Amino acid sequence: MLIDLHVHSHHSISGVLEPEEIILRAKQVGLDGVCFTENQPFSEWKELKELGKVHDVAVFVGLEVSTDCGHYLLFFPDPKQVEPGAWFDSEEGEETTLLFDKVRAAVERLGGVMIASRPYDLRIPHPLGDRIFSLKGIHGIEVRNGRCNTLVNDFALEACFHLRFAAVGGSHTLDTLTKLGTVATLFGETIADEAALINALKEGNVWPVEISETPVLRNNRDMGDRGDRRGRDDRRGRDDRRGRDDRRGRDDRRDSRGRDDRRGRRDSRGRDDRRGRDDRRDSRSRDDRGGRRGGNSRRR
Repeated sequence: MLIDLHVHSHHSISGVLEPEEIILRAKQVGLDGVCFTENQPFSEWKELKELGKVHDVAVFVGLEVSTDCGHYLLFFPDPKQVEPGAWFDSEEGEETTLLFDKVRAAVERLGGVMIASRPYDLRIPHPLGDRIFSLKGIHGIEVRNGRCNTLVNDFALEACFHLRFAAVGGSHTLDTLTKLGTVATLFGETIADEAALINALKEGNVWPVEISETPVLRNNRDMGDRGDRRGRDDRRGRDDRRGRDDRRGRDDRRDSRGRDDRRGRRDSRGRDDRRGRDDRRDSRSRDDRGGRRGGNSRRR
C-alpha cells in the first residue's frame, strides 16, 4: 500500500485544508491511504475515518509533536490516544514543546512508535540533528519530507542508513494540496488499522517513495486522445527512422557500385596494359629469333 504518513488538516494549528478535500485528492493521485498527523490533540478522528470509507481511501490518525529534541510523528494502536488529555497534558489549540523523555515514556507505555520528522530541518525549534545517534526509543526516520529541500532529506537518509531505522516519507501537507502525492511510504503488506501500521514500521517493512511529478488526471476521452497522438507520433518516428535507414542503405549500395565500377575499370586497364606489353614482348622475341636464323643462313 502507498500511504502518505504526514498530512495536516484544519484540525492542526496553521492547517487550513478540509479533511474531505485531502482524501479526495489522495484518491485522485493514486494513494491508498493517508495519515492525519495533526500537531495538536483532536477528537474528530472518527469523522475522518468515516470520510475515508465513503471515498474508499484508508485513513489513519496520529500526532506530530514538538519536543526539546526535534519533531516526531506518533502512532498508537488505539486511535483514541490522539484525543486531548489521552496521554499527556496539553491545552487544545496551544502549541507546547514537550520533553523528549516524557514523550518516549508515554509512547512506550501505550505500545506506539516514534518517527523522527525532518531531523535536520534548521527552520524548526530545537532541531534533532546528530543527536539522533544517541537518543533511544526512536523507531524510524522521515527521510523524505515534501516541505524540505534535498540536502535536509539526504542528511536524514544518511542517518537512517547508519542507524538501520525504518525509512519513511510524507508530503507534510499543511496549507496546500500541491505536495500531496509527491512523497509517500510504500508498505509491503495491506494495512488495515493503526496496529498493523505500527507493526509494519517496527519490522521495517516500509520504503520511502518520492514521485517526481504528480499525475494530472483527465477524463477518459482526453486520455484516449493523448494515447492516440502518442501512438501516431511513435509510428511517425519509426517511419522516419525507417526512411532514413532505407536512404542510407541505397546510398551505401550506390557507393559500393561506384567502387565496383571503378575497380572494374582499373582492372580492365591493368589487364589491357599487361596484354599490350606481353604482345610487344612476343613480337620482339619472334623478331630476334628471325634475325638469328637469317644470320646463320648467310654463313652457310
